[in-house]
Amino acid sequence: MLVLSVAGCAAEPEWPCGDGASVDMIWIEDASELERFRGKRRVCGDLYLRGEVASLDALAALEVVEGALLIDATSLSSLAPLGHLRRVEGHLGITNNDALESVSLPALTSVGGEVSIVQNLGPLHVDLPALEFVGGVLLVASNPSLAEIRPMPHMISISSIQISANPALERYEIPSGLTSVGEVQIVENQALLIIEGGASLADVETMVVFENPALEVVDIAATGRISFLGIASNPALTTIAGFDEVVEMDGFVLVDNDSLSVAPGFAGVSTLVALGVSGHDALVAVDGWPNLESVDHLSVVGNPSMPPSAVSAAFEGVEVAFLKVDGNAGQPVPHVEDCPWLGDGECDEALGTGLCTSDPGDC
Repeated sequence: MLVLSVAGCAAEPEWPCGDGASVDMIWIEDASELERFRGKRRVCGDLYLRGEVASLDALAALEVVEGALLIDATSLSSLAPLGHLRRVEGHLGITNNDALESVSLPALTSVGGEVSIVQNLGPLHVDLPALEFVGGVLLVASNPSLAEIRPMPHMISISSIQISANPALERYEIPSGLTSVGEVQIVENQALLIIEGGASLADVETMVVFENPALEVVDIAATGRISFLGIASNPALTTIAGFDEVVEMDGFVLVDNDSLSVAPGFAGVSTLVALGVSGHDALVAVDGWPNLESVDHLSVVGNPSMPPSAVSAAFEGVEVAFLKVDGNAGQPVPHVEDCPWLGDGECDEALGTGLCTSDPGDC
């Protein structure tokens, strides 16, 4: 069913949408309805493909979509006919396609909005080797058989990256050409073993790596600034490396990574607003802060294998405005009477840090 037409574009498929051209959404629910676009290099408007679309052969000449391209709940197994697609001005969405086995767009260099690859059930491979610019987020989520996200070596600009709930994904590489990004979230990928890449990354607002149960290695070659880094609830994690050239950071939180034996530091960082290390069964040392001069809030709690002397050695000579070191080796908890950490803004009862039997002001 072709619901809407687009004025001012069909007669001039080789050229941009002219002044006064109507930009509408074009709904396609059957491959036969794509025949009107055969041989055309440009579509003016939002192109929405869904339903009984099983082939994109009619779009083999397509290079530019002057709007969004949404491919949702089709019977497609491949996007191969879109091999000449270079630019999507709006959002690119590839969602809910049960038979799709590959998201391969070898010529795509630019997407003006976000890229969403979500809830595609097939044994998916994502291959966007020429992609340079994404105006919004790159979201790859809830693809149960996603096997691979291939490197994107030419990526230089993107607002954020979210890789989440892809239970078969084993490796993710942050684009090597990317210099800055607002947020990186890598969460709840059950088979993920390694996160690497980021060789040019020099400015990151937030990076979080949470709840990846098989994750063993985080090796990100970042430099410059990471405002906040959080690595938590990755029980198999043993190695955090590659941050040696980071020189500016506001906060670092390391929580509940039970196989980690040494908490990493950042040799180039001199000041921190907050540093928290807690809940690690195997942790015995904190390493790598030789140039740290001051921390506003330092909390090292609930690491039963790490002696307090290791904490003292790691932060000797550092000016600390608020210090909380408790529940580590030789420091029995909970405190039955007079919790020493009342009013610090952190719940210390059983469902919090577990340091105290009662912390009514903070819990």
